[in-house]
Amino acid sequence: MSVEEIQSDYADWLDEVGLTEYDVAFLMHEGVVIDCTSNKENLWVAPSRVASLGVLANCDLPEGETWVATSGNVKYVCGRFINHSPEPNCIFEDSDTGVVCRLSRSVSRGEELFVNYRSNLENLRGLREGIEIYKSALSFSRSGVILTQVNKMNGLQDQIDAFNKLEAELMTYPQGDCPITNRFTKGLYAREMFIPKDTLLTGALHKTQHIFVISKGDISTWFPGGEVTRVQAPFTGITEPGSRRLGYAHEDTVWTTFHATEETDPDKIVEEITNTRPNPLLTESDYAQSGWKKSMNQTTLLEKSPV
Repeated sequence: MSVEEIQSDYADWLDEVGLTEYDVAFLMHEGVVIDCTSNKENLWVAPSRVASLGVLANCDLPEGETWVATSGNVKYVCGRFINHSPEPNCIFEDSDTGVVCRLSRSVSRGEELFVNYRSNLENLRGLREGIEIYKSALSFSRSGVILTQVNKMNGLQDQIDAFNKLEAELMTYPQGDCPITNRFTKGLYAREMFIPKDTLLTGALHKTQHIFVISKGDISTWFPGGEVTRVQAPFTGITEPGSRRLGYAHEDTVWTTFHATEETDPDKIVEEITNTRPNPLLTESDYAQSGWKKSMNQTTLLEKSPV
């Protein structure tokens, strides 16, 4: 099949199950530890012809070759990076401890592995239930705000590690555009971000307490050790020191934060009020793409006091 046919069929599958690509990314990481170092003998993760990354054979492999895909809350290479095709060469099978990936035919060195998501959806233990729980958890309630307990991992550090791995994985995808408008008055800096619908994003680690306002939109956020919170504009809240969020915009959203400072250079301010490099899995070049830099499609407005 052509690349276009495979990608089109994947889009059809998303429509059938009522998900977006960002739903899948969030679902595949929530409550999960990603292990890319184990259970991948004779495989490597490399650029895919149908997506950003895929699972490829690094030698000729016979029919029936098997790898662990998931075990408990650990997801291995085949469980995380294997892509969809309506003409697959692998299947997922339940095992006593989780899910295994099995070759349904022999493959050659350099060939990409595929499964048919339709065929395996009901076979993946708990995935259908997980999709429904995820969608229900992020459904908007009449009260305007809902709190949903995130699946518990072994502890806070496990959640931080999962956050870091998800953030690093997101950096491998094409980066979205979240325009920034900087506004200044004497002693006060306002940073306004426009977040397009269906954007999944992560934030810096905040050093200070500050007010934030959601003046437009509908967004869910989560931070390690906390709960999923969904709010719809208008909404005003307070960010506490040590906060670092994962966000998903259900609709176009405008999020503005307010910071007490005499500084007027956005690059210096962000170093002052946040730890911009809390993730040990990212490099300096990754952070340069993060959208915090003033050169990243930003507008600066210096408000002058009346004379």
